[in-house]
Amino acid sequence: MLHVRPISGNGVVTIPKEIREEMNIKPGDQIAFVKLDTGQYILTTPDSLKNTLMVDHKAGYSVDKKQ
Repeated sequence: MLHVRPISGNGVVTIPKEIREEMNIKPGDQIAFVKLDTGQYILTTPDSLKNTLMVDHKAGYSVDKKQ
């Protein structure tokens, strides 16, 4: 699935309704942009990111480890 959206003059991008519904994003919610090692970014919610980091932590990965 590919969605392409324009960016307004002040940097605003509208997240497509289908994606907002799938991610359960409501007006006023926050989203997180996470940069991957590849230079790409992913869009996630803070709760989803927190859950992912907790799983990594329990598996023995460290988010503080310097590369």
